[in-house]
Amino acid sequence: SSPSDGAPPAAMPRKIVYTADVDIVTADLDEAGRRLSAAVKRLGGYVAGADVSGTRGQSRTGIWVVRVPSDRFEAFLSEVPGLGETTRSAIRSEDVSAEFYDAKARLANKRVEEERLVVHLR
Repeated sequence: SSPSDGAPPAAMPRKIVYTADVDIVTADLDEAGRRLSAAVKRLGGYVAGADVSGTRGQSRTGIWVVRVPSDRFEAFLSEVPGLGETTRSAIRSEDVSAEFYDAKARLANKRVEEERLVVHLR
Protein backbone atom coordinates (compact mmCIF):
# COMPACT_ATOMS: atom_id res chain seq x y z
CA SER A 1 0.00 0.00 0.00
CA SER A 2 1.13 3.54 -0.65
CA PRO A 3 1.07 6.49 1.77
CA SER A 4 -1.56 8.21 -0.37
CA ASP A 5 -4.21 5.49 0.03
CA GLY A 6 -4.53 5.96 3.82
CA ALA A 7 -3.19 2.50 4.68
CA PRO A 8 -0.21 2.11 7.00
CA PRO A 9 3.11 1.02 5.53
CA ALA A 10 3.40 -2.73 4.98
CA ALA A 11 5.78 -3.12 7.96
CA MET A 12 3.15 -1.82 10.39
CA PRO A 13 0.78 -4.42 11.80
CA ARG A 14 -2.88 -4.10 10.89
CA LYS A 15 -5.31 -3.03 13.58
CA ILE A 16 -8.53 -4.97 13.11
CA VAL A 17 -11.72 -4.63 15.17
CA TYR A 18 -13.88 -7.74 15.11
CA THR A 19 -17.60 -7.77 15.92
CA ALA A 20 -19.82 -10.80 16.40
CA ASP A 21 -23.56 -11.00 16.97
CA VAL A 22 -24.55 -14.43 18.28
CA ASP A 23 -28.03 -15.61 19.25
CA ILE A 24 -28.14 -18.52 21.69
CA VAL A 25 -31.02 -20.49 23.20
CA THR A 26 -30.32 -21.83 26.69
CA ALA A 27 -32.34 -23.46 29.44
CA ASP A 28 -30.67 -21.39 32.19
CA LEU A 29 -30.07 -17.76 31.22
CA ASP A 30 -28.52 -16.82 34.57
CA GLU A 31 -25.97 -19.65 34.38
CA ALA A 32 -25.18 -18.84 30.74
CA GLY A 33 -24.60 -15.21 31.74
CA ARG A 34 -22.23 -16.25 34.54
CA ARG A 35 -20.30 -18.55 32.20
CA LEU A 36 -20.14 -15.85 29.53
CA SER A 37 -18.75 -13.33 32.04
CA ALA A 38 -16.20 -15.85 33.30
CA ALA A 39 -15.02 -16.64 29.76
CA VAL A 40 -14.67 -12.95 28.92
CA LYS A 41 -12.70 -12.29 32.11
CA ARG A 42 -10.47 -15.33 31.56
CA LEU A 43 -9.62 -14.02 28.08
CA GLY A 44 -8.65 -10.58 29.39
CA GLY A 45 -11.84 -8.79 28.42
CA TYR A 46 -14.77 -7.21 30.20
CA VAL A 47 -18.55 -6.96 29.99
CA ALA A 48 -19.35 -3.52 28.56
CA GLY A 49 -23.10 -3.88 28.95
CA ALA A 50 -25.83 -6.34 29.88
CA ASP A 51 -29.60 -6.16 29.47
CA VAL A 52 -31.69 -9.06 30.76
CA SER A 53 -35.47 -8.96 30.57
CA GLY A 54 -38.32 -11.29 31.44
CA THR A 55 -39.50 -13.18 34.49
CA ARG A 56 -37.84 -16.30 35.88
CA GLY A 57 -39.75 -19.38 34.82
CA GLN A 58 -40.89 -17.65 31.63
CA SER A 59 -39.20 -16.96 28.33
CA ARG A 60 -36.40 -14.43 28.96
CA THR A 61 -33.90 -12.62 26.81
CA GLY A 62 -30.47 -11.24 27.50
CA ILE A 63 -28.15 -9.06 25.51
CA TRP A 64 -24.50 -8.75 26.48
CA VAL A 65 -21.90 -6.49 24.93
CA VAL A 66 -18.45 -7.83 25.65
CA ARG A 67 -14.99 -6.63 24.74
CA VAL A 68 -12.10 -9.04 24.34
CA PRO A 69 -8.62 -8.38 22.92
CA SER A 70 -8.64 -8.95 19.16
CA ASP A 71 -5.98 -11.66 19.41
CA ARG A 72 -8.38 -13.64 21.64
CA PHE A 73 -11.49 -13.15 19.50
CA GLU A 74 -11.34 -16.64 17.97
CA ALA A 75 -10.77 -18.23 21.40
CA PHE A 76 -13.82 -16.38 22.71
CA LEU A 77 -15.97 -17.51 19.78
CA SER A 78 -14.92 -21.11 20.38
CA GLU A 79 -16.38 -20.91 23.91
CA VAL A 80 -19.75 -19.46 22.86
CA PRO A 81 -21.34 -22.75 21.68
CA GLY A 82 -20.86 -24.17 25.19
CA LEU A 83 -23.35 -21.61 26.51
CA GLY A 84 -26.34 -23.06 24.64
CA GLU A 85 -27.66 -23.76 21.15
CA THR A 86 -26.44 -21.19 18.63
CA THR A 87 -29.33 -20.13 16.40
CA ARG A 88 -27.61 -17.27 14.55
CA SER A 89 -24.08 -15.99 14.17
CA ALA A 90 -22.81 -12.97 12.25
CA ILE A 91 -19.17 -11.86 12.24
CA ARG A 92 -17.74 -8.62 10.85
CA SER A 93 -14.34 -6.99 10.86
CA GLU A 94 -13.14 -3.45 10.30
CA ASP A 95 -9.59 -2.39 9.52
CA VAL A 96 -8.91 0.67 11.70
CA SER A 97 -5.18 0.79 10.96
CA ALA A 98 -5.23 4.19 9.26
CA GLU A 99 -7.16 5.77 12.14
CA PHE A 100 -4.92 4.12 14.74
CA TYR A 101 -1.65 5.22 13.17
CA ASP A 102 -3.01 8.71 12.48
CA ALA A 103 -4.01 9.10 16.14
CA LYS A 104 -0.63 7.72 17.23
CA ALA A 105 1.20 10.26 15.05
CA ARG A 106 -1.00 13.12 16.31
CA LEU A 107 -0.29 12.11 19.91
CA ALA A 108 3.46 12.02 19.25
CA ASN A 109 3.27 15.50 17.69
CA LYS A 110 1.29 16.83 20.68
CA ARG A 111 3.91 15.43 23.06
CA VAL A 112 6.67 17.23 21.15
CA GLU A 113 4.59 20.41 21.25
CA GLU A 114 4.06 19.96 25.00
CA GLU A 115 7.81 19.54 25.58
CA ARG A 116 8.51 22.75 23.66
CA LEU A 117 5.89 24.67 25.65
CA VAL A 118 7.26 23.38 28.95
CA VAL A 119 10.74 24.60 27.96
CA HIS A 120 9.32 28.06 27.18
CA LEU A 121 7.48 28.22 30.51
CA ARG A 122 10.62 27.58 32.58
